[in-house]
Amino acid sequence: MKYILITLLPILILFSSCKDQTKNNHFDITPEKIDFEKEIMNDLFLKIVDTVSFKQMYLPPPKHREKSTEAQDTIKRVIMVDSVYAVDKELINQLEEFYDTKITLPNNKPGYKFDYKIYSENKTYNFIEASEAKLDSIWNVNPNNVNGIIYFSRIQFDDNNKFGALSVGFGAGPKAGRGFIIFIKLKNNKWVIDKVTSIWVS
Repeated sequence: MKYILITLLPILILFSSCKDQTKNNHFDITPEKIDFEKEIMNDLFLKIVDTVSFKQMYLPPPKHREKSTEAQDTIKRVIMVDSVYAVDKELINQLEEFYDTKITLPNNKPGYKFDYKIYSENKTYNFIEASEAKLDSIWNVNPNNVNGIIYFSRIQFDDNNKFGALSVGFGAGPKAGRGFIIFIKLKNNKWVIDKVTSIWVS
């Protein structure tokens, strides 16, 4: 019995070591991937908002003012920002087809809370979280004195982290909503918007 224990002990130690290493890899790599994704999202977010909202959608005219000044022409517009949601299968299929690539590591992790407050000093938009606005419907935005609500998915990358895509929706009213897929790519060591494809209209 003593001989058996001595023989099995190195195997048990090796197994335990591999198990711990796998566990450590899981917890070490995942935060890095999330940070990598968030960093790209932070760089592209304002460009995405500008692309899918005010350049694409009809917005009600601003309230009448007695004087027209340059400052009035650059009034901050309020966008409702909510949590980032998980990637779906359709987005993965679109990414594979657009870049003729294969996704073997789908980003099926749950969404996360997006820190919109880092954009508080931008000169164009005033972001408010959807939960703070207490909307009775995501489409009922105009009575709340906002221009629209934007929501988006996490980014799905290809296996080499050279291409990516995310889903984005923007609603400015019951019959003023659109959904997009934003294709992004790494160009000169910087992530840029490659193409914006409309996928639904309301």
